[in-house]
Amino acid sequence: MFTLQSDDGELACVAISGQLRESDVCQTGDPLAEILGTEAYGRRVLLDLSDLEMIDSSGFCWLVRRQKRMHQNGGQLILHSASPWLSQILTRLKLGLVLHITQDRESAIWLARSHRRISAAAGADFAILGTGKPTIW
Repeated sequence: MFTLQSDDGELACVAISGQLRESDVCQTGDPLAEILGTEAYGRRVLLDLSDLEMIDSSGFCWLVRRQKRMHQNGGQLILHSASPWLSQILTRLKLGLVLHITQDRESAIWLARSHRRISAAAGADFAILGTGKPTIW
């Protein structure tokens, strides 16, 4: 389900495949901490959603809780490469208000390395629209 794609010490890229349901994640422990270690939530982590086949409401809650925990610990979670169906759901649920979501990996890397902390708590809906420049709605 969770696979480490790369980790240069500053930026970790993790892919999710298959299904994301909190019941599955809770049974296996904390996949981010298992992959990245105890300091996972203080790091910059890109979460690749391109191979995610199914997510239920508890999976969305899990993502929001991970974002909150990372924010509290000085880390940054950036979701990217969501499929068209998932992008539509994320938009309809207005999760861009609380999650950092970019269109692709390159935009996610740019955002993470720009050292800009866009506070989800500030109420900005943040998206990268493939231009390499951020757009705040």
